[in-house]
Amino acid sequence: MDLQINALREAQDALYRLGEGKIPHQFLNPQTVQDIAMEIQQNNTDLQVPIPQKNLQSEEIMRISTVDTITLRGKTLMIIYIPLVDRKPYRVHKFHSLPIPQKGQDSTTLGAAHIKPTHLYLILSEDHKQYMKYNQLEMDKCIKRQHLSICPISMAIRESYLSSEWEIILLLDPTQDALRQCNLMFNLEPSTKWYYLSHKSSWLYSIMT
Repeated sequence: MDLQINALREAQDALYRLGEGKIPHQFLNPQTVQDIAMEIQQNNTDLQVPIPQKNLQSEEIMRISTVDTITLRGKTLMIIYIPLVDRKPYRVHKFHSLPIPQKGQDSTTLGAAHIKPTHLYLILSEDHKQYMKYNQLEMDKCIKRQHLSICPISMAIRESYLSSEWEIILLLDPTQDALRQCNLMFNLEPSTKWYYLSHKSSWLYSIMT
C-alpha cells in the first residue's frame, strides 16, 4: 500500500512539474543524459549538447531544456527540447569605445575621437573563419551557464576572409590602415574660446557644447 501511495505521489509531482513546463527529475537520470548525448554525437556531425562532457549532469540539462506534453490515446507523452550548439566553438568580443583626446596646433584639447561600432558584440569562431555581429538584444537571448553562453543564431554567419566590414578587419589585423576604415566619431570639448579682433579692438567668443 505504501509503495502505491509513493508511486501515486511521484506521478502527481511529475504531472505538476510538467504543467509548469519543467522536466521531472525522474525522467532524466545520469545514465539517460549520457545516452542522449552519445546518440546526438553519433547522429550529428556538426551539432552537440552544449554542456561539456565533464560537466554533463541531469541538473544542467534540465536547466537549459524545455518540455511539452501531449495526450494521445489516454497517455501523456513528454517531449523534451534540448538546445544543440555548433561543434565549432565561438568567442564573444565586446567593443569598448574609449575616447582619445584630440589636440589642436597649440596643444589645446579640442575634443575626443572614438570608434562607433555598428554592433556591440562580435562573435568569432576560434579558427577566425566565421563571425556574427550581435547587439545587446541578441545577447540577452543567450542562456548563460558557468563559463559559456548558449546563443540562438539570430544573425547571419559571415565569412571573415570575404568580409570588408571594418570591425572584423580591425580585430584580426589591428593596423593603422584598418583603423582608417573605422567609423570614427568626434566630440568637441565643452569650452569657451575667445578671439581678439585687432582691427576693431574687440573680442569674439564661441562656446562649444
